[in-house]
Amino acid sequence: MGEKYEAHFGYKDVASKTPPNADTVFHIGLMTKAIVSASIAILVDEGKVSWDTPLPSLFSEFSDLNTEVKLHELRQAATVADLLDHGLGLIGRDTYWDMGD
Repeated sequence: MGEKYEAHFGYKDVASKTPPNADTVFHIGLMTKAIVSASIAILVDEGKVSWDTPLPSLFSEFSDLNTEVKLHELRQAATVADLLDHGLGLIGRDTYWDMGD
């Protein structure tokens, strides 16, 4: 098996110029959206889903998250494209994840 490559760049703490190490956690923020969007685009290109695929057909628990009628109807009609373009107006429970210490 090949040799492991490990390198750390930048600072763990910019103010004190503390270098990062193997245990440093970096928040990737909105990069996950690009990765998920590209992955779904590949599935669309392969014909496995379409941009108009209803989310409840992919995630059965998606339609059962709330019993409020309007929200339930919205979730029933939501598509893959709606999810990726933030057209649903839904927020996650971790909206303020980066406001910690």
